[in-house]
Amino acid sequence: MGRRRSEKDFELWTEWNAAGRPSGDQLEPLMMAMQGPINSKVNEFKSAPVPPSAVRGFANAQAVKALHSYNPKKGASVSTFVTWHLKKVRSFVLKHQNIGRIPEHRGYNITRFKEAREEMTDKMGTPPDSLSLAENLGWSQAEIDRMEKELRPDLIASLSPEPDRLRDIQSSRERDVLRYIHYELTPDERLVFEYSLGLYGKPKLTATEISRTMSISLPKVSRIRGKIDKKLRERGV
Repeated sequence: MGRRRSEKDFELWTEWNAAGRPSGDQLEPLMMAMQGPINSKVNEFKSAPVPPSAVRGFANAQAVKALHSYNPKKGASVSTFVTWHLKKVRSFVLKHQNIGRIPEHRGYNITRFKEAREEMTDKMGTPPDSLSLAENLGWSQAEIDRMEKELRPDLIASLSPEPDRLRDIQSSRERDVLRYIHYELTPDERLVFEYSLGLYGKPKLTATEISRTMSISLPKVSRIRGKIDKKLRERGV
């Protein structure tokens, strides 16, 4: 049984490789065949304080990278090679599990702060000053200053205009990785993602064109693109 499965996996990989390693639906059968080792690795961390969708997304991305770099001349089977690449899932979980350990009340305040800042940025077109934030949230100036200092790297990353990096995604492997994080995105993130790359029947648009098409502010488009870019970096793209 194991040998037949290995032969079938190799047959799927050979067909995909001979076709030029296409993205999308033509990769799907091969990825479905790899769900055994992927599920096994994801289940190892089902109790970890990290969103299961994030773990699975990273595992799928690693599997795609493995399929693109697989060399049958090395002697390993396709599934064995993919399983070896999935070892990186552990590092991903260890890196991100501290996010789940933020005290509930602190996490709530962080969420309120970010949401208020984003809403005010959308309305005004620029990030609000600390006094305006304090008035909006009903917090003290000291608390706003402390929150801004703690979250400064994150705020800079999420609110600064992003270069058109998403529009530069060209390789088949990179597009495949994006395909497997698509389901993790919110509805607005999916639309920005699709318009940025011209996927799923959408025209390929600039950030300004996306802003007009979706009737959302340019800063919000930039933040969403920044979030997607962060997901790409986490998955090695």
